[in-house]
Amino acid sequence: MEEDTFKKGKISKYFQHAGYGFIRDPQGHEVYFHLDEVRMVGEKRKRSEIKEGMIVGFDVSRTPRGLRATYIKFYPRPQTSGSASTPSGIAAPPSETSTVPEPKEPVATATPADPQSPAPASESRPPDTKSG
Repeated sequence: MEEDTFKKGKISKYFQHAGYGFIRDPQGHEVYFHLDEVRMVGEKRKRSEIKEGMIVGFDVSRTPRGLRATYIKFYPRPQTSGSASTPSGIAAPPSETSTVPEPKEPVATATPADPQSPAPASESRPPDTKSG
């Protein structure tokens, strides 16, 4: 299997009507791309299939106007059954069907109050006055 040497990033902004956008790398840098100026590698995508938040591989070059993506690799779409195919080092997004149900009733988490500990700022109670 061929090793993937592309930098990984996430499409942070994409303007489908114009065919350009930005990829954010793990260090937070924004890299410009225009679909007419890049070579697409991997699974082919139509302009309408590219979405913000997609994980992509990319290669950059420095231009007088800043960094620009020269290659973009689109990884295979996650499979709906079985294991998802994602590039190494990138976690697959959580499945929309694996949600935790909300509890039906609030769970009581109160513990007995310690008379020596101060009351939380949100509560006001008079100090304990025990006669004895």
